[in-house]
Amino acid sequence: MQGAGTRLQSLRWQMKSLTDILIPKLFDTVAAAADAARPAIIVGSGVQMAGTSIAELRGIPSVTSMFAPCTVPSSDSPPPVVRWQTLPRWLNQAIWKWGAPFADRALAGPMNAARERFGLPPHPKPSRLLAGRRTVVAADRELGPFPKDAPATVVSTDAWILGEPQAAMDAKLDDFLRAGPPPIYVGLGSMVAKPGLST
Repeated sequence: MQGAGTRLQSLRWQMKSLTDILIPKLFDTVAAAADAARPAIIVGSGVQMAGTSIAELRGIPSVTSMFAPCTVPSSDSPPPVVRWQTLPRWLNQAIWKWGAPFADRALAGPMNAARERFGLPPHPKPSRLLAGRRTVVAADRELGPFPKDAPATVVSTDAWILGEPQAAMDAKLDDFLRAGPPPIYVGLGSMVAKPGLST
């Protein structure tokens, strides 16, 4: 996807997928899960398009967990969608501040349409629903220091490590890993591509 105009086409495709497919599906899925489980709180991770709204509908609190400090507004870094992550602090802060109205405009239609389907009133600033009233950043404090100017609604913990014993590894995989030097893993997660497009 290196040709002229492909970045804009990709952005358009991603936004259409987000607004037409992902947001409605998230509202339906989170609502169904909340109906089945009857939780006392909804805890979501990443960008929450539906969690805070469904919690509002059920009359329960919600918390969003993030795993990198760059996901909360601060002067330390711009929003993760900004390609350049080494901007001056004043510019990072400005992008967070002045980018919110653009995010609200892009999200207002689909998020408020989904809220309306569930009998909720429209929200004037739907970007504020993405993290909700309380956000927990669970990141290693050495690798991802918590920003000093993060919003008061954001708290920090250290990285969350699963303390359960690991399941036994498949014998063939274990043999492979022990046979030579440690392998190197390169992950390309969180990449969006059109269905059927090989990478």
